[in-house]
Amino acid sequence: MNVKRLFVALFLLALFTIAVRETLDPDMWWHLRTGEYILQAGIPRHDVFSFTVPDHEWLTHEWLSQVFMWSVYRVGGLPGLMVVFALLTAVSFFLVYRVSAGRPYLAAFVVLLGAFASAIVWGVRPQIFNTLFYGRFYLHCRALSERGGWGADVMVAPGCDHGLGQFPQRLFVGRGLSGRVYAGGSAGDCFAAACAA
Repeated sequence: MNVKRLFVALFLLALFTIAVRETLDPDMWWHLRTGEYILQAGIPRHDVFSFTVPDHEWLTHEWLSQVFMWSVYRVGGLPGLMVVFALLTAVSFFLVYRVSAGRPYLAAFVVLLGAFASAIVWGVRPQIFNTLFYGRFYLHCRALSERGGWGADVMVAPGCDHGLGQFPQRLFVGRGLSGRVYAGGSAGDCFAAACAA
């Protein structure tokens, strides 16, 4: 193993270590109970946990992550949730690292700065999947851009959740005639991209 590979391995270990944390999100128990309910009775269409508004319509927009969370909890308990979500977080930031210029040293430094800045919102939360999928999406866009060709011209990714403040609700990525990749977040850009696809 050379120095660069050792550095990347230590970088990944650092990301994981930063991400392992006590589960302090008060919504976690709600997500776990909802995941359990979904596996027992299906996706609820109304609020099944509230006695004050029992017939209130409820859109369970995080249902798949809640089922995942409950399944991990059943197998590994709280420690299992902490480890799995730390892995998801570390992989998310590693994906950003993979498409960053200045690898390995400068890119790792900048990604670690971003990790420290955003660590306050990490934990056992459905929003961690947004970070993972946006990292994967960006990696995919970068690969398409580097290959060029017709498939890289326009891509649209809808926002997955309301809770990820650092990403726009809609992300538009395209390649101009000059070949440069550009991004924007306006609804007009998304509509134009959807029509052009």
